[in-house]
Amino acid sequence: MKRLSFGLLRCLVVPLVVAVTTCSLGGGSAEAQDAKNQAGALAPPENATPTEKAASPATADNPEAEPESSLGQQYSTPVLIKKNPDIAAAFEKLKNSDRNAVLEGLKAAVKKNPDLPPAELLLTRFLIDYGNVGSGMFELDAAAEAHPQEAGVYLTLAGLAVAQGRYTDATQSLEKAEKLLATVPDSNPRKKSMQFIANNHWASVHGRFERWPDARKRLESVIQLEPENALAHYRLGHVLFKAREGKQGYVEYQEAYKRNKKLPTPPVAVVMYYRGDNQPELADKWMAFAEKEYGKDAPTRLFLGTSQWQKGNFEEAKRHAQAAAAADPSSAAVLFLQGVLAHYEGDLKTAEDKLEVAFKAAPSDLQIRDQLAKVLIQNSNPEKRNRALAIAQQSAQIGQNNRDLLATLGWILYNSGQTNNALQVLQVVTQGPIGGDSAYFVSRVLVDKKQEEDARKLLTGSLDNKSLFVHRRDAEKLLKQLKS
Repeated sequence: MKRLSFGLLRCLVVPLVVAVTTCSLGGGSAEAQDAKNQAGALAPPENATPTEKAASPATADNPEAEPESSLGQQYSTPVLIKKNPDIAAAFEKLKNSDRNAVLEGLKAAVKKNPDLPPAELLLTRFLIDYGNVGSGMFELDAAAEAHPQEAGVYLTLAGLAVAQGRYTDATQSLEKAEKLLATVPDSNPRKKSMQFIANNHWASVHGRFERWPDARKRLESVIQLEPENALAHYRLGHVLFKAREGKQGYVEYQEAYKRNKKLPTPPVAVVMYYRGDNQPELADKWMAFAEKEYGKDAPTRLFLGTSQWQKGNFEEAKRHAQAAAAADPSSAAVLFLQGVLAHYEGDLKTAEDKLEVAFKAAPSDLQIRDQLAKVLIQNSNPEKRNRALAIAQQSAQIGQNNRDLLATLGWILYNSGQTNNALQVLQVVTQGPIGGDSAYFVSRVLVDKKQEEDARKLLTGSLDNKSLFVHRRDAEKLLKQLKS
């Protein structure tokens, strides 16, 4: 498991579609309800019957983490390397930095199989896919010069532009790509794949500029090309809501979930939309509906538990965590949530037990590592305290730009008697926004250094919202002392 499903403090930030229903919660005239529906403010059904069984305990943290799209991935670098030994052998020569040898090998592979993209474009995509964007862009110029009628060159440019938020540049590249695609015969096996990619990029561009009818047409084209593509259905749901066609939008969420159980359940998607749209009352109604419809689904209960934690409702968070554990007791994400809740409650033994099991299941997950280190440093056993320091040091090294990981390291160093090292680390921490626990750690050190006013300001800011963090009670107690 690479990432926590609905992980704490790491919820989905995705524009979602709200469902239109035929039933309302509460009174009001039919005309008033119709007006409400037209505005997109929709209540969950009153008497719905679940249409989906609880999902298997798969992760549900990322709506784009779906099985590979056959058309979207057909000519991707990993797929081509796996399927074509000649391409794999050509790329092996990059280890010796022999660009010319690589190109010669790719050209030989393309000569054997003319259905492949041009060799220069294959090299471009390889470099970009594996993180060398600068060299990839250099090779893309060479590909454009060698193959001026190759639509794939401009689709690659469009993809980079969309990824970097340069939507005007993406538009220009897509327009050029589509002109070239129009000249490609339907018999060309690459044509459908390029059309699929172009329509997806166009949908992103139209969405950025809120051209919802255009985005809808593009996503419908994607689905026509690949009906089982779950993410396309998911994205279409969002577009339909924006176009004030929420009833059909909810249907698309259902279609997406049927095809990919790693996506959020439909009512959870609605909850996230309303939270993002700053409509907490409707979000709460849909949270209740999500529990009713998918109460035995571990990712759903995990999401609800995390949501309640963020709202400051500890008992509700704990209730949902228990239900998630009943559905999937071995999930690292569930164990993580249980460990955090136990830590907040002061039950360090349970917190350590849960987090240790989660750590074994997902040793590279930085949130699990961070929370485990926070628990272990509170243990009187020197071996466990040393392990806390080792974990924190390793985590901070992996997540170098994560100030909360650095704050944990600074706090553990401080508690290990390495005061000077701790202060150096904590100076970096205060140069940007940090979480509640981090603010508490820094404040404790500030108080010890007789900088009470700075500590008071930092604590006040961290306690302004209702969201819980494991040391919140300690932070509240410290702030009260500083104010007295």
